[in-house]
Amino acid sequence: MKICRSTLAQTLFVTFLVLYALSLSAQQNLGGYNSADTFNGFQRTKAKYPDSAMVYLQKASLNNPEMLASLLHNSFAQSFLLLDSAQLSSDPEYLAKLKTANVSFKDALVEIRRYRATARLLLENVQASEDLNIHQQASGLSMWVEAQDASNDPQKLALISDAFLRHFQVSKDAYTTRNARYGFLIANLMYAHAQLRPAANEILEVIYDNLQANQIAGDASTVSAVDRDRRAWYRYLFAYNNFALAQVREISVDRKRALLKTAAEYSPDAIDRKVYPAYFYDMYFLFGKEKPSFEEDYLAALSTSEDKFKQVLAMSMKDPFYKAAAKSLYKDSSNFSQYWLNEFNKVAKTAPRFALRQIDGTKYDLAANKEKWTLIDFWGTWCAPCRKEHPELQSMYLKTKDGQLSNLNVITIASRDTEQNVQTYFNEFKYSFPVIMSDKNIEKLYNVNSWPSKFLVSPQGKYVEIPFGADWERYIADYIR
Repeated sequence: MKICRSTLAQTLFVTFLVLYALSLSAQQNLGGYNSADTFNGFQRTKAKYPDSAMVYLQKASLNNPEMLASLLHNSFAQSFLLLDSAQLSSDPEYLAKLKTANVSFKDALVEIRRYRATARLLLENVQASEDLNIHQQASGLSMWVEAQDASNDPQKLALISDAFLRHFQVSKDAYTTRNARYGFLIANLMYAHAQLRPAANEILEVIYDNLQANQIAGDASTVSAVDRDRRAWYRYLFAYNNFALAQVREISVDRKRALLKTAAEYSPDAIDRKVYPAYFYDMYFLFGKEKPSFEEDYLAALSTSEDKFKQVLAMSMKDPFYKAAAKSLYKDSSNFSQYWLNEFNKVAKTAPRFALRQIDGTKYDLAANKEKWTLIDFWGTWCAPCRKEHPELQSMYLKTKDGQLSNLNVITIASRDTEQNVQTYFNEFKYSFPVIMSDKNIEKLYNVNSWPSKFLVSPQGKYVEIPFGADWERYIADYIR
Protein backbone atom coordinates (compact mmCIF):
# COMPACT_ATOMS: atom_id res chain seq x y z
CA MET A 1 0.00 0.00 0.00
CA LYS A 2 1.27 3.46 -0.84
CA ILE A 3 -0.58 6.70 -0.19
CA CYS A 4 1.08 9.58 -2.01
CA ARG A 5 1.08 13.28 -1.27
CA SER A 6 -0.19 15.81 -3.76
CA THR A 7 1.56 18.84 -5.17
CA LEU A 8 -1.21 20.96 -3.65
CA ALA A 9 -0.12 20.03 -0.13
CA GLN A 10 3.52 20.57 -1.05
CA THR A 11 2.63 24.04 -2.23
CA LEU A 12 0.70 24.85 0.94
CA PHE A 13 3.34 23.65 3.33
CA VAL A 14 6.47 24.70 1.47
CA THR A 15 5.15 28.19 0.76
CA PHE A 16 4.50 28.61 4.46
CA LEU A 17 8.00 27.42 5.33
CA VAL A 18 9.79 29.51 2.74
CA LEU A 19 8.01 32.79 3.35
CA TYR A 20 8.21 32.39 7.09
CA ALA A 21 11.90 31.53 7.02
CA LEU A 22 12.77 34.45 4.76
CA SER A 23 10.92 36.86 7.02
CA LEU A 24 13.06 36.10 10.06
CA SER A 25 15.54 38.71 11.15
CA ALA A 26 16.24 38.41 14.88
CA GLN A 27 15.65 36.33 17.97
CA GLN A 28 12.76 37.33 20.19
CA ASN A 29 12.66 38.33 23.84
CA LEU A 30 12.56 35.18 25.96
CA GLY A 31 11.06 36.81 29.07
CA GLY A 32 8.20 35.60 31.26
CA TYR A 33 5.41 33.30 30.09
CA ASN A 34 2.70 34.60 27.84
CA SER A 35 0.56 32.22 25.79
CA ALA A 36 0.52 34.32 22.59
CA ASP A 37 4.20 35.23 22.93
CA THR A 38 5.13 31.59 23.41
CA PHE A 39 3.20 30.49 20.34
CA ASN A 40 4.46 33.31 18.13
CA GLY A 41 7.98 33.07 19.54
CA PHE A 42 8.24 29.41 18.58
CA GLN A 43 6.95 30.12 15.08
CA ARG A 44 9.55 32.87 14.61
CA THR A 45 12.55 30.98 15.99
CA LYS A 46 12.02 27.37 14.86
CA ALA A 47 13.41 28.07 11.37
CA LYS A 48 16.72 29.62 12.41
CA TYR A 49 17.23 29.49 16.14
CA PRO A 50 16.73 25.97 17.52
CA ASP A 51 18.00 26.81 21.00
CA SER A 52 15.53 29.68 21.34
CA ALA A 53 12.72 27.55 19.88
CA MET A 54 13.52 24.92 22.51
CA VAL A 55 13.04 27.51 25.26
CA TYR A 56 9.55 28.24 23.95
CA LEU A 57 8.73 24.52 23.91
CA GLN A 58 9.86 24.28 27.53
CA LYS A 59 7.64 27.24 28.44
CA ALA A 60 4.68 25.59 26.74
CA SER A 61 5.42 22.31 28.54
CA LEU A 62 5.38 24.02 31.93
CA ASN A 63 2.40 26.28 31.33
CA ASN A 64 0.24 24.97 28.50
CA PRO A 65 0.54 21.25 27.54
CA GLU A 66 -2.11 21.61 24.83
CA MET A 67 -0.03 24.30 23.15
CA LEU A 68 3.04 22.07 23.38
CA ALA A 69 1.19 19.35 21.48
CA SER A 70 0.05 21.84 18.84
CA LEU A 71 3.54 23.31 18.38
CA LEU A 72 5.15 19.89 18.03
CA HIS A 73 2.58 18.04 15.95
CA ASN A 74 0.86 20.73 13.88
CA SER A 75 3.70 23.18 13.34
CA PHE A 76 7.11 21.59 13.85
CA ALA A 77 6.21 18.20 12.33
CA GLN A 78 5.57 19.90 8.98
CA SER A 79 9.34 20.38 8.72
CA PHE A 80 9.71 16.70 7.92
CA LEU A 81 7.16 16.31 5.16
CA LEU A 82 8.73 14.77 2.08
CA LEU A 83 8.66 17.09 -0.91
CA ASP A 84 9.29 16.55 -4.61
CA SER A 85 11.38 19.43 -6.01
CA ALA A 86 10.75 18.25 -9.58
CA GLN A 87 7.00 18.53 -9.10
CA LEU A 88 7.34 21.88 -7.39
CA SER A 89 9.46 23.26 -10.22
CA SER A 90 6.57 22.66 -12.63
CA ASP A 91 3.77 23.76 -10.30
CA PRO A 92 2.47 27.11 -11.64
CA GLU A 93 0.66 27.99 -8.42
CA TYR A 94 3.77 27.48 -6.32
CA LEU A 95 5.97 29.36 -8.76
CA ALA A 96 3.50 32.24 -8.83
CA LYS A 97 3.65 32.51 -5.04
CA LEU A 98 7.43 32.59 -5.13
CA LYS A 99 7.30 35.32 -7.76
CA THR A 100 4.92 37.37 -5.63
CA ALA A 101 7.37 37.02 -2.74
CA ASN A 102 10.28 37.92 -5.04
CA VAL A 103 12.01 34.59 -4.27
CA SER A 104 13.69 32.48 -6.96
CA PHE A 105 13.07 28.74 -7.09
CA LYS A 106 16.78 28.10 -6.47
CA ASP A 107 16.79 30.34 -3.40
CA ALA A 108 13.61 28.64 -2.17
CA LEU A 109 15.25 25.21 -2.32
CA VAL A 110 18.31 26.53 -0.49
CA GLU A 111 16.07 27.98 2.21
CA ILE A 112 14.09 24.74 2.51
CA ARG A 113 17.32 22.72 2.97
CA ARG A 114 18.50 25.24 5.55
CA TYR A 115 15.18 25.06 7.33
CA ARG A 116 15.29 21.27 7.43
CA ALA A 117 18.83 21.29 8.79
CA THR A 118 17.67 23.59 11.60
CA ALA A 119 14.66 21.35 12.19
CA ARG A 120 17.02 18.40 12.63
CA LEU A 121 18.97 20.33 15.26
CA LEU A 122 15.78 21.23 17.07
CA LEU A 123 14.62 17.60 16.96
CA GLU A 124 17.93 16.54 18.51
CA ASN A 125 17.32 19.05 21.31
CA VAL A 126 13.82 17.68 21.78
CA GLN A 127 15.09 14.10 21.92
CA ALA A 128 17.76 15.04 24.48
CA SER A 129 15.40 17.12 26.61
CA GLU A 130 15.28 16.36 30.32
CA ASP A 131 11.66 17.48 30.26
CA LEU A 132 9.89 14.13 30.10
CA ASN A 133 6.73 15.75 28.78
CA ILE A 134 8.55 17.10 25.73
CA HIS A 135 10.51 13.90 25.23
CA GLN A 136 7.45 11.65 25.43
CA GLN A 137 5.32 13.99 23.33
CA ALA A 138 7.83 13.80 20.49
CA SER A 139 8.64 10.07 20.57
CA GLY A 140 6.31 9.15 17.71
CA LEU A 141 7.49 12.11 15.64
CA SER A 142 11.12 11.12 16.21
CA MET A 143 10.45 7.54 15.13
CA TRP A 144 8.72 8.74 11.96
CA VAL A 145 11.72 10.91 11.04
CA GLU A 146 14.04 8.00 11.79
CA ALA A 147 11.90 5.76 9.55
CA GLN A 148 12.16 8.31 6.73
CA ASP A 149 15.97 8.17 7.01
CA ALA A 150 15.81 4.37 6.85
CA SER A 151 13.15 4.15 4.13
CA ASN A 152 15.50 2.11 1.88
CA ASP A 153 16.78 -0.12 4.68
CA PRO A 154 14.21 -2.85 5.48
CA GLN A 155 16.18 -4.19 8.45
CA LYS A 156 16.33 -0.79 10.11
CA LEU A 157 12.68 -0.14 9.37
CA ALA A 158 11.79 -3.44 11.04
CA LEU A 159 13.64 -2.37 14.20
CA ILE A 160 11.87 1.00 14.18
CA SER A 161 8.54 -0.78 13.73
CA ASP A 162 9.20 -2.96 16.77
CA ALA A 163 10.26 0.06 18.82
CA PHE A 164 7.13 1.96 17.81
CA LEU A 165 4.82 -0.91 18.76
CA ARG A 166 6.45 -1.21 22.19
CA HIS A 167 6.18 2.53 22.70
CA PHE A 168 2.56 2.68 21.53
CA GLN A 169 1.42 -0.21 23.69
CA VAL A 170 3.06 1.30 26.77
CA SER A 171 1.89 4.88 26.26
CA LYS A 172 -1.60 3.96 24.99
CA ASP A 173 -1.93 7.62 23.96
CA ALA A 174 -2.95 7.95 20.35
CA TYR A 175 -4.31 11.49 20.62
CA THR A 176 -2.16 13.87 22.69
CA THR A 177 1.07 12.56 21.16
CA ARG A 178 -0.52 11.98 17.73
CA ASN A 179 1.09 8.53 17.88
CA ALA A 180 -1.64 7.10 15.67
CA ARG A 181 -0.68 9.55 12.91
CA TYR A 182 3.01 8.70 13.15
CA GLY A 183 2.28 4.99 13.26
CA PHE A 184 0.33 5.27 10.03
CA LEU A 185 3.16 7.24 8.41
CA ILE A 186 5.74 4.67 9.50
CA ALA A 187 3.57 1.81 8.19
CA ASN A 188 3.18 3.65 4.90
CA LEU A 189 6.98 3.70 4.48
CA MET A 190 7.14 -0.01 5.31
CA TYR A 191 4.61 -1.02 2.65
CA ALA A 192 7.24 -0.25 0.00
CA HIS A 193 9.04 -3.44 1.11
CA ALA A 194 7.12 -6.69 0.56
CA GLN A 195 8.80 -8.43 3.50
CA LEU A 196 7.66 -5.67 5.89
CA ARG A 197 4.00 -5.65 4.94
CA PRO A 198 2.92 -8.06 7.71
CA ALA A 199 4.66 -5.84 10.28
CA ALA A 200 3.04 -2.74 8.77
CA ASN A 201 -0.35 -4.45 9.00
CA GLU A 202 0.35 -5.19 12.67
CA ILE A 203 0.89 -1.48 13.36
CA LEU A 204 -2.45 -0.69 11.76
CA GLU A 205 -4.22 -3.43 13.73
CA VAL A 206 -2.76 -2.34 17.09
CA ILE A 207 -3.71 1.29 16.45
CA TYR A 208 -7.15 0.11 15.30
CA ASP A 209 -7.95 -1.43 18.69
CA ASN A 210 -6.88 1.76 20.48
CA LEU A 211 -8.91 4.09 18.25
CA GLN A 212 -11.97 1.89 18.41
CA ALA A 213 -11.83 1.74 22.21
CA ASN A 214 -11.56 5.51 22.58
CA GLN A 215 -14.50 6.59 20.40
CA ILE A 216 -16.69 9.22 22.07
CA ALA A 217 -20.41 8.59 21.67
CA GLY A 218 -23.10 11.23 21.55
CA ASP A 219 -24.63 13.94 19.42
CA ALA A 220 -24.55 17.74 19.36
CA SER A 221 -26.73 17.95 22.46
CA THR A 222 -24.67 15.55 24.59
CA VAL A 223 -21.04 15.93 23.52
CA SER A 224 -19.35 18.62 25.58
CA ALA A 225 -17.38 21.41 23.95
CA VAL A 226 -14.24 19.98 25.58
CA ASP A 227 -14.80 16.56 23.95
CA ARG A 228 -15.70 17.72 20.44
CA ASP A 229 -12.13 18.04 19.17
CA ARG A 230 -11.16 14.67 20.63
CA ARG A 231 -14.31 13.04 19.24
CA ALA A 232 -13.67 14.42 15.75
CA TRP A 233 -10.03 13.38 15.82
CA TYR A 234 -10.73 9.81 16.95
CA ARG A 235 -13.48 9.40 14.38
CA TYR A 236 -11.37 10.67 11.47
CA LEU A 237 -8.31 8.62 12.42
CA PHE A 238 -10.47 5.52 12.89
CA ALA A 239 -12.05 6.11 9.48
CA TYR A 240 -8.56 6.43 7.99
CA ASN A 241 -7.44 3.27 9.79
CA ASN A 242 -10.25 1.30 8.16
CA PHE A 243 -9.47 2.89 4.80
CA ALA A 244 -5.78 2.01 5.12
CA LEU A 245 -6.49 -1.61 6.05
CA ALA A 246 -8.80 -1.83 3.04
CA GLN A 247 -5.79 -1.12 0.79
CA VAL A 248 -3.95 -4.25 1.96
CA ARG A 249 -3.53 -6.48 -1.09
CA GLU A 250 -4.13 -9.79 0.64
CA ILE A 251 -7.62 -9.13 2.02
CA SER A 252 -10.81 -10.48 0.50
CA VAL A 253 -13.32 -8.38 -1.40
CA ASP A 254 -15.87 -8.78 1.39
CA ARG A 255 -13.36 -7.70 4.04
CA LYS A 256 -12.34 -4.69 1.95
CA ARG A 257 -15.96 -3.67 1.53
CA ALA A 258 -16.66 -4.05 5.26
CA LEU A 259 -13.65 -1.88 6.14
CA LEU A 260 -14.66 0.82 3.69
CA LYS A 261 -18.21 0.75 5.05
CA THR A 262 -16.85 1.48 8.53
CA ALA A 263 -14.60 4.20 7.11
CA ALA A 264 -17.67 5.80 5.54
CA GLU A 265 -19.67 5.54 8.77
CA TYR A 266 -16.93 7.26 10.79
CA SER A 267 -16.31 9.99 8.24
CA PRO A 268 -16.75 13.47 9.73
CA ASP A 269 -20.36 14.23 10.63
CA ALA A 270 -22.01 17.58 11.34
CA ILE A 271 -20.45 17.78 14.81
CA ASP A 272 -16.96 16.98 13.50
CA ARG A 273 -17.15 19.46 10.65
CA LYS A 274 -17.74 22.28 13.14
CA VAL A 275 -14.30 21.52 14.65
CA TYR A 276 -12.55 20.83 11.34
CA PRO A 277 -9.09 21.94 12.64
CA ALA A 278 -9.18 18.98 15.06
CA TYR A 279 -8.20 16.60 12.24
CA PHE A 280 -7.07 19.02 9.53
CA TYR A 281 -3.33 18.50 10.03
CA ASP A 282 -3.65 14.72 10.29
CA MET A 283 -5.60 14.71 7.03
CA TYR A 284 -2.81 16.59 5.26
CA PHE A 285 -0.03 14.48 6.79
CA LEU A 286 -1.77 11.28 5.72
CA PHE A 287 -3.05 12.33 2.30
CA GLY A 288 -1.30 15.57 1.40
CA LYS A 289 -4.66 17.07 0.50
CA GLU A 290 -8.17 17.56 1.80
CA LYS A 291 -10.05 14.30 2.10
CA PRO A 292 -12.99 15.11 4.33
CA SER A 293 -14.85 11.84 3.77
CA PHE A 294 -14.39 8.17 2.87
CA GLU A 295 -17.94 7.70 1.66
CA GLU A 296 -17.07 7.77 -2.04
CA ASP A 297 -14.43 5.07 -1.48
CA TYR A 298 -17.10 2.81 -0.04
CA LEU A 299 -19.50 3.70 -2.84
CA ALA A 300 -16.90 2.71 -5.44
CA ALA A 301 -16.48 -0.70 -3.77
CA LEU A 302 -20.17 -1.62 -4.00
CA SER A 303 -21.10 -3.97 -6.79
CA THR A 304 -24.89 -3.82 -7.19
CA SER A 305 -27.06 -0.90 -8.24
CA GLU A 306 -29.28 -1.43 -5.21
CA ASP A 307 -26.35 -1.18 -2.79
CA LYS A 308 -25.01 1.86 -4.61
CA PHE A 309 -28.41 3.52 -4.44
CA LYS A 310 -28.70 2.94 -0.68
CA GLN A 311 -25.26 4.40 -0.06
CA VAL A 312 -25.59 7.43 -2.31
CA LEU A 313 -29.06 8.10 -0.85
CA ALA A 314 -27.54 8.12 2.64
CA MET A 315 -24.81 10.46 1.41
CA SER A 316 -27.41 12.80 -0.09
CA MET A 317 -29.03 13.21 3.33
CA LYS A 318 -25.85 14.92 4.57
CA ASP A 319 -24.79 16.58 1.33
CA PRO A 320 -27.51 17.14 -1.28
CA PHE A 321 -24.82 17.26 -3.97
CA TYR A 322 -25.40 13.50 -4.20
CA LYS A 323 -29.14 13.86 -4.67
CA ALA A 324 -28.87 13.83 -8.47
CA ALA A 325 -26.81 10.63 -8.38
CA ALA A 326 -29.40 9.00 -6.13
CA LYS A 327 -32.14 10.03 -8.53
CA SER A 328 -30.29 8.46 -11.47
CA LEU A 329 -30.22 5.12 -9.60
CA TYR A 330 -33.82 5.23 -8.40
CA LYS A 331 -36.29 2.90 -10.09
CA ASP A 332 -38.87 5.63 -10.75
CA SER A 333 -37.22 9.02 -11.29
CA SER A 334 -40.58 10.77 -11.78
CA ASN A 335 -41.49 10.09 -8.13
CA PHE A 336 -38.00 10.52 -6.70
CA SER A 337 -38.51 13.98 -5.18
CA GLN A 338 -41.33 12.79 -2.90
CA TYR A 339 -39.46 9.58 -2.07
CA TRP A 340 -36.33 11.55 -1.16
CA LEU A 341 -38.27 13.99 1.02
CA ASN A 342 -39.91 11.09 2.87
CA GLU A 343 -36.49 9.52 3.50
CA PHE A 344 -35.08 12.87 4.67
CA ASN A 345 -37.90 13.25 7.17
CA LYS A 346 -37.22 9.75 8.51
CA VAL A 347 -33.56 10.40 9.33
CA ALA A 348 -33.57 14.12 10.21
CA LYS A 349 -34.40 15.40 13.68
CA THR A 350 -37.45 17.45 14.54
CA ALA A 351 -36.70 21.16 14.47
CA PRO A 352 -37.23 22.91 17.82
CA ARG A 353 -40.27 25.16 17.54
CA PHE A 354 -40.19 28.83 18.41
CA ALA A 355 -42.42 31.87 18.14
CA LEU A 356 -40.72 35.26 18.49
CA ARG A 357 -41.29 38.87 17.51
CA GLN A 358 -39.62 40.23 14.39
CA ILE A 359 -38.12 43.71 14.47
CA ASP A 360 -40.99 44.95 12.29
CA GLY A 361 -43.34 44.07 15.17
CA THR A 362 -44.96 40.99 13.61
CA LYS A 363 -44.77 37.60 15.28
CA TYR A 364 -42.95 34.74 13.58
CA ASP A 365 -44.04 31.20 14.40
CA LEU A 366 -42.03 28.37 12.84
CA ALA A 367 -44.95 25.98 13.21
CA ALA A 368 -47.12 28.25 11.05
CA ASN A 369 -44.72 28.07 8.11
CA LYS A 370 -45.60 24.73 6.59
CA GLU A 371 -45.70 23.65 2.96
CA LYS A 372 -42.30 25.27 2.46
CA TRP A 373 -38.69 24.69 3.41
CA THR A 374 -37.41 27.23 5.93
CA LEU A 375 -33.91 28.63 6.15
CA ILE A 376 -32.99 29.72 9.70
CA ASP A 377 -29.88 31.88 9.82
CA PHE A 378 -28.15 32.93 13.07
CA TRP A 379 -25.99 36.04 12.73
CA GLY A 380 -24.96 39.31 14.39
CA THR A 381 -23.87 42.76 13.27
CA TRP A 382 -20.59 42.09 15.10
CA CYS A 383 -19.90 38.96 12.99
CA ALA A 384 -17.69 39.74 9.97
CA PRO A 385 -18.38 36.44 8.11
CA CYS A 386 -22.10 37.06 8.61
CA ARG A 387 -21.92 40.55 7.16
CA LYS A 388 -19.86 39.31 4.22
CA GLU A 389 -22.54 36.90 3.04
CA HIS A 390 -25.54 39.19 3.60
CA PRO A 391 -25.70 40.46 0.00
CA GLU A 392 -26.23 36.85 -1.10
CA LEU A 393 -28.71 36.27 1.70
CA GLN A 394 -30.66 39.37 0.67
CA SER A 395 -30.66 38.17 -2.94
CA MET A 396 -31.98 34.77 -1.89
CA TYR A 397 -34.70 36.36 0.19
CA LEU A 398 -35.85 38.49 -2.75
CA LYS A 399 -36.06 35.35 -4.87
CA THR A 400 -38.45 33.84 -2.34
CA LYS A 401 -40.68 36.89 -2.82
CA ASP A 402 -40.61 37.09 -6.62
CA GLY A 403 -41.40 33.40 -7.19
CA GLN A 404 -37.94 32.15 -8.18
CA LEU A 405 -37.70 30.24 -4.87
CA SER A 406 -41.37 29.87 -4.11
CA ASN A 407 -40.87 26.80 -1.90
CA LEU A 408 -38.44 28.52 0.50
CA ASN A 409 -39.08 30.70 3.53
CA VAL A 410 -36.28 32.74 5.15
CA ILE A 411 -36.02 33.85 8.77
CA THR A 412 -32.88 35.20 10.46
CA ILE A 413 -32.02 35.57 14.13
CA ALA A 414 -29.74 38.32 15.40
CA SER A 415 -27.71 36.98 18.33
CA ARG A 416 -25.81 38.87 21.03
CA ASP A 417 -26.97 42.11 19.47
CA THR A 418 -29.33 45.03 19.99
CA GLU A 419 -32.33 46.00 17.95
CA GLN A 420 -30.88 49.47 17.45
CA ASN A 421 -27.66 48.04 15.98
CA VAL A 422 -29.66 45.82 13.65
CA GLN A 423 -31.90 48.67 12.48
CA THR A 424 -28.92 50.94 11.84
CA TYR A 425 -27.17 48.15 9.93
CA PHE A 426 -30.25 47.44 7.80
CA ASN A 427 -30.75 51.13 7.03
CA GLU A 428 -27.13 51.47 5.95
CA PHE A 429 -27.13 48.51 3.57
CA LYS A 430 -30.81 48.52 2.56
CA TYR A 431 -31.44 44.93 3.64
CA SER A 432 -34.99 43.67 4.00
CA PHE A 433 -34.73 40.00 4.93
CA PRO A 434 -36.76 39.24 8.08
CA VAL A 435 -35.04 39.41 11.47
CA ILE A 436 -35.89 38.15 14.93
CA MET A 437 -33.97 39.37 17.95
CA SER A 438 -32.71 36.39 19.92
CA ASP A 439 -34.36 35.65 23.26
CA LYS A 440 -30.98 34.18 24.38
CA ASN A 441 -32.54 30.72 24.55
CA ILE A 442 -33.08 29.87 20.91
CA GLU A 443 -29.34 29.33 20.39
CA LYS A 444 -29.48 26.60 23.04
CA LEU A 445 -32.40 24.92 21.26
CA TYR A 446 -30.33 24.67 18.07
CA ASN A 447 -26.95 24.13 19.76
CA VAL A 448 -25.52 27.25 18.14
CA ASN A 449 -21.99 28.05 19.27
CA SER A 450 -20.56 29.72 16.17
CA TRP A 451 -21.80 32.37 13.77
CA PRO A 452 -23.07 32.34 11.11
CA SER A 453 -25.00 29.11 11.64
CA LYS A 454 -27.64 27.95 9.19
CA PHE A 455 -30.37 25.35 9.50
CA LEU A 456 -32.78 24.12 6.85
CA VAL A 457 -36.17 22.88 7.99
CA SER A 458 -38.33 20.66 5.77
CA PRO A 459 -42.04 21.37 5.23
CA GLN A 460 -42.70 18.55 7.70
CA GLY A 461 -40.57 20.18 10.42
CA LYS A 462 -37.37 18.11 10.20
CA TYR A 463 -34.05 19.93 9.99
CA VAL A 464 -30.41 19.71 8.98
CA GLU A 465 -27.52 22.03 9.80
CA ILE A 466 -25.65 23.42 6.80
CA PRO A 467 -21.91 22.89 7.40
CA PHE A 468 -19.92 26.03 8.15
CA GLY A 469 -17.75 27.02 5.20
CA ALA A 470 -19.87 25.08 2.72
CA ASP A 471 -21.45 26.61 -0.36
CA TRP A 472 -24.68 27.23 1.52
CA GLU A 473 -26.54 28.59 -1.52
CA ARG A 474 -25.79 25.38 -3.41
CA TYR A 475 -26.78 23.26 -0.39
CA ILE A 476 -30.14 24.98 -0.10
CA ALA A 477 -30.86 24.81 -3.85
CA ASP A 478 -30.05 21.08 -3.92
CA TYR A 479 -32.11 20.27 -0.83
CA ILE A 480 -35.30 22.06 -1.88
CA ARG A 481 -35.37 21.27 -5.59
